[in-house]
Amino acid sequence: FLKVGFAGKQKIATETFEQNQNPKFNTKITLKVGARAPTDLIILELLDKDLIFDELISNKTFSFKRLIEQGGEMAPRWFPLYGHAEEPDLNEVLKACYKRQMNEPTRTRYVGRLLAGFKAEYMDEVKLPDKNKEMLTGGPVKPREVNWTLRFDLYQGASLDEAVGWFEDLIVEVEWGNEIRSSGMMHKDEHGIACWFEPLEEIVARWPEIRDPGDFPNQGDQPKNIESKTADWGDWDQLPVVVVRLLRDAPLSQEAVAELVLHPKDIPQCVESVVSTTSSYRPKWHLFEPVKKKTGKLAIDIPTFLQFRIGLNSDYDPAGVREPVRPVDKKAYVLRSHIYQARGLAAADRTGTSDPYTEIQCGNYRKTTRRNEETLCPLWYETLTGRIFMPPKVEDLSQAPMINVAVWDWEEGLLGFSSDTIIGRTEFEISNKIIVNQWEVYKPRKPKWQSLYDIIDGKKIPAGEILISFDIMHPNLSKEKHHKLP
Repeated sequence: FLKVGFAGKQKIATETFEQNQNPKFNTKITLKVGARAPTDLIILELLDKDLIFDELISNKTFSFKRLIEQGGEMAPRWFPLYGHAEEPDLNEVLKACYKRQMNEPTRTRYVGRLLAGFKAEYMDEVKLPDKNKEMLTGGPVKPREVNWTLRFDLYQGASLDEAVGWFEDLIVEVEWGNEIRSSGMMHKDEHGIACWFEPLEEIVARWPEIRDPGDFPNQGDQPKNIESKTADWGDWDQLPVVVVRLLRDAPLSQEAVAELVLHPKDIPQCVESVVSTTSSYRPKWHLFEPVKKKTGKLAIDIPTFLQFRIGLNSDYDPAGVREPVRPVDKKAYVLRSHIYQARGLAAADRTGTSDPYTEIQCGNYRKTTRRNEETLCPLWYETLTGRIFMPPKVEDLSQAPMINVAVWDWEEGLLGFSSDTIIGRTEFEISNKIIVNQWEVYKPRKPKWQSLYDIIDGKKIPAGEILISFDIMHPNLSKEKHHKLP
């Protein structure tokens, strides 16, 4: 059954539908509100009737003032509803969050959708009906639905060391609405890089059509204007979000350790062939945030990265032939990381300072600078040189490993063991701009200040800046006189 009302006021309930997963409420509910109402927040609660306590499946909030500002009427449309995988009763999650004084984790488990419409007027201007609840005859006019196709091609992973435990494997799960697709187990290639190179089975589902079916945010290489698609109200919001999860697969259980939520309006359209390295429909690296457990602790401390290609098409413009997912040949190159200095770092010690050092990781390449003590503006001026493996062709650079930069605070732990913590990080995709060719006189690329970030409670926050640059060249080239370090 459904409850509707203003925040802090008694809510009006619909009739209860027993043993029904597709209830047709067909109910018109009238809420009284004056021009000086203390709140404008309308709350819709979907509940499951129980003998003792009703279980809150999900809820949705709306602004009365915003309804008035946008003409006072909203035609019936679908609203996806979300909850939590670990706890089906949303009330229990909210109570636990209040008790621990923490924010509610992002709701990512799709639990269904609600068809609702609104008509907003101030009670001073209209005559109120005799009843605040009455049945509708004939039912609402539902939005037209079409077939949508979601494609997901999984390539590689980075910073996955902490996610893998003893006797456990890593798999990737993609959830869209009621449909879930899972990958095979992660494996490592000949260079020790975590990879899958696997096309997941397409998800085909019926969802509402978009009024302008060609108005995709990224259609091939042509970005589209999406300012009209405001949060929670636009046509695109009738489609559920896509949730990509990294799962730790143990012999007896599975545990989500990191996840990424993608809004349909941000997913590009599938194209049959990718002719540009800047195309939106290509393999791209994505940052995955650690999953927060019931206790408030994170499943893993370090964010991870997955490389995948995702595309979304409707019946108006079918996806067409699917490109194969296969790895390309990789060759050895030399990566030179020039780390100069950082500024505005976070204080990790009681003294109000940190003991920072920088770590560069790219595939199996992992190098660190020396440590600066008790400072938030460290000076390193070091070049870290090592070998990486990447595709030799420019058009295949999308499969090159990502360069991860992490600034750590050094901390001596018990019994001499390290208990260092990350205080800032950033990442770079390898591009043709940092590859040194044999005809140029070598000079380290001009460094630029790059923003660092940290993740706290699932949100990115600024964490200072680092002055850094990179060079990549063939191993033989790095030994030549004109390409040695000055």
